[in-house]
Amino acid sequence: MLERWSAGDAARLIGIALNPKASPLQNRDYADLLQLMSDEPEFRQLVDEVALGLGLRVYYADDYGCVLGVVDKSSRFALKLGDLREHFTTEDTAALMILMTVVIVAFFPSIEALEDDDYRNNEFINMDGLVNILNQYLADAAKRSEGEDEGPEQMLAKGWRYLEKLPPRKPDMQRVNKGSREGLLHHVLNFFQEHAFVTMREEEEQLRVTPTKRLRIQARELLGNHLFTYLFEMREGLKEQGD
Repeated sequence: MLERWSAGDAARLIGIALNPKASPLQNRDYADLLQLMSDEPEFRQLVDEVALGLGLRVYYADDYGCVLGVVDKSSRFALKLGDLREHFTTEDTAALMILMTVVIVAFFPSIEALEDDDYRNNEFINMDGLVNILNQYLADAAKRSEGEDEGPEQMLAKGWRYLEKLPPRKPDMQRVNKGSREGLLHHVLNFFQEHAFVTMREEEEQLRVTPTKRLRIQARELLGNHLFTYLFEMREGLKEQGD
């Protein structure tokens, strides 16, 4: 435990927490700083102030780590679609938005669920479940395209068409191949795992995906994007049709 602390210690804690894979179980300095936050209210306040100065806020901090969010959506720390484009050199923005949303709504099927810290849905979901959600989206998009909607649907049309042309799976190819819906979802999951938004494990010959607290926090930041919000509301419409 640090007997004396300063603004430098608070800044160091923020710097460590900005690495989504940092773990106090493997970083003694991180563990000591988190303990200091818990024991010293004045240090916790200083950490909050340093974070705010950087355009960040501390959403929670405990023995397992510190999760940060952005104060507003213009922050340089906010998750942006451009971050994903580095991993997808041929797919367009609309398809990426759809695929990202599929992963998020698998765990938070409505905006209300996403904003409710106490909401718990699936502990995990497998790849079949994700592909099924994507297929439902595509089927509903095909019906909507028969109308004259010139709003978000028109902007997402290129993404729908691209994904609709792909087979759900290619059994004779590796799942990470981009030539199938499942393969593209796998690429998005790899990106999400890289940034500690989900964890993935193979169990009973199935890939099981589990969300982290960071996924909920970062997904909330995307609600400022009207296409993302539209896709969330569209999912709610699909559930009502199923009922």
